[in-house]
Amino acid sequence: MAEIEFWSPLQQKSLSLPAGEQQKYLRLLDTARTSTSVADQSGHHVRVALLTGAGQTFTGGNYEYALSDSFVHAESSALNNVLTQFGRVQLEALAYDVPPPITPTTFCIPCGRCLDILSAYASPDLAIVVGDSRRVSLTYLKDYLFADFANVPLDRVSPRGQDEAVLALKRGIDAYLPETHKDQVYGVALVGKDQIWRGSLYTNASYDAVTPILSAIQTWRNTLPLEPYDYSHFHLTKAVVASFQRPHIFYRDRQALTDLDELIRLKFPSLGPLPVDMLQVDSKTLRPLQAWRTNAAEWLPFPYTPSSFGMHDTLHQLLTQLT
Repeated sequence: MAEIEFWSPLQQKSLSLPAGEQQKYLRLLDTARTSTSVADQSGHHVRVALLTGAGQTFTGGNYEYALSDSFVHAESSALNNVLTQFGRVQLEALAYDVPPPITPTTFCIPCGRCLDILSAYASPDLAIVVGDSRRVSLTYLKDYLFADFANVPLDRVSPRGQDEAVLALKRGIDAYLPETHKDQVYGVALVGKDQIWRGSLYTNASYDAVTPILSAIQTWRNTLPLEPYDYSHFHLTKAVVASFQRPHIFYRDRQALTDLDELIRLKFPSLGPLPVDMLQVDSKTLRPLQAWRTNAAEWLPFPYTPSSFGMHDTLHQLLTQLT
């Protein structure tokens, strides 16, 4: 039997791991292959296994139904199984069942929602593995996260869109949140050439949430005129995020904006990544206290978008539906 290579797809080099650690990852990959899944909507089966620090393994799969986002993602499924039996415990590794071959550039990208969930319950050092009979690729949760935003002086931040982002913040529904979480709410303004579209947190008694950037994108899409075609609608200049603390933007929202940015840049290839200004505002005066700057490429190091999975036909279909 050929020796299995352990590989870093991000550093593009072989890894020297202790034999015990190698066997641990190989057993976890075997367990992931035993998981079940139902992919009636997407057609993509995701099967995983999660390893706790105490050595227990739990499987998970995606379970889909209806045309909604209410289905269970594989990572959530496995995590729910852990929490059901043990509550919050140390999580050591997550393995994905990925069809071979595992090439030197193969690794798994968790979606934005799963990044939110994993980062809430797992250490950034959570190992993420995929593998076959020849190669096992190893990355870590921290490779997919980004929080090192550049602090910028307030006088270097254009005021356009700030008032709308603050208004969106104030319009967010926080009545279902505990007091300790209400300062984490944020509002968003998508700033275009001639218009600005706001997005606020929406939730209800059953906690069906629409996050702010998703809300703003839906408003942007639903106000796009059918005729005559309006190119200026696509000319977004930036996004502005406002919060009462340093904004903590859901990875689900980051994915949504990166997805939209990819679509717009397909239409206008000369455009760079959409800039994002993030503001902490005073809860009483609503005036900006601090500002940070990033863009739709930087804040999601490995985007979960159509092009990252080679779905170029889907990307063009999405653009056709808008134009």
